[in-house]
Amino acid sequence: MRILIIVFLAIIGASLGSFISVVNERLAKDNKSIIFGRSICPLCRKQLKKIDLIPLLSYIMLKGKCRFCSKKISMIYPALEIFSSLSFIAIYLKFPFVTDTFTLNLQNLTAYLIFALYGIFFTAIFFYDIQHNEVPELFLYGLICITAIGSLILGQPEIKSMGIALLGALIFFGGQHILSKGKWLGDGDVFFSISMAFILGWDNLIIAVASAYCVGASVAIILLLTKKATSKTPVPFTPFLILGTYIAIIFGQQITYWTSTYLIQ
Repeated sequence: MRILIIVFLAIIGASLGSFISVVNERLAKDNKSIIFGRSICPLCRKQLKKIDLIPLLSYIMLKGKCRFCSKKISMIYPALEIFSSLSFIAIYLKFPFVTDTFTLNLQNLTAYLIFALYGIFFTAIFFYDIQHNEVPELFLYGLICITAIGSLILGQPEIKSMGIALLGALIFFGGQHILSKGKWLGDGDVFFSISMAFILGWDNLIIAVASAYCVGASVAIILLLTKKATSKTPVPFTPFLILGTYIAIIFGQQITYWTSTYLIQ
């Protein structure tokens, strides 16, 4: 039963990932409609068939090429679908809403639906920032609203913890943005940190930020060593904040326990 649910959520996640890729592309090109309208090949502008729009499978069947112009399809599309699919699975493993006795856990189901909605925004922001080195205000403001409402519905983190986290995020990220005049961190990073504060509270926010900087530094070192980037190459930071947020959501309790047990004592 649990495997069937995971497979089902993986398919839903991949399908939403495919939809997100369309929204991101249309938003980047300032299309009048970012939701409605038929999908086209971004290279030859031919209208795609329904069979070309099956998440992941179409990319595999077409061998990563457009059926009309035979040009290579960007890896960003299957990567986005896989990321979205894994996101839905990871959130379910954190909030399994069906127990071993096949009963529905309504509390976990509510948490899952709310965090899955966060995951949709995370996926859109993650890949939009990678592709365009910016985050649309539509995503940022929308995420701030739903994270504030979502945390109030769930009743966690506590209001006090959210307040401390929000103040800390604005000082830490806003301070860097002001001091560097936007060179170290962009507006998107600062606004995204507000959502992080609402989701995580102050204790998990620290874990998320530390994880983001560790992952970001590791990736930067790899890029420099492989000469795929230089010290002047702009690297979007919001994707690392998203990865850090996922780490805090899924492993925050374990990390807190481990640090308090083995490091503090």
